[in-house]
Amino acid sequence: MIVMDALNEVVKESMVGDCTHSSVLEVFKGLTHDQAIEKPIANSLSSYEILYHMVVWQDIFLKNIKDEPADWDEANRVANEQLTQTAQDMLSQKTWEQLVDDFKRGFDEANTLL
Repeated sequence: MIVMDALNEVVKESMVGDCTHSSVLEVFKGLTHDQAIEKPIANSLSSYEILYHMVVWQDIFLKNIKDEPADWDEANRVANEQLTQTAQDMLSQKTWEQLVDDFKRGFDEANTLL
């Protein structure tokens, strides 16, 4: 259990500890739908697309720390598929707000489980 405790501590520290550059939750605070879908540079990802991808992998991470089976190949397929679907989802501000809420909920769950 010492190894698992140490690993949990490293993961938690990477989420909210001193080694983070800024709070991920603060980065998205106050970001509007229009700002989230904006691409700062041609052929780059928008904040929306980045957060969408983070939520997909956050779900896999949560499964792992709950000792639920995770199919990594399937997760990778879903993550890539979802990245191509986000342009359609960006049409709704509710989707952006829901995405931020999903991320916050997963973040809180991870903090509780660790």
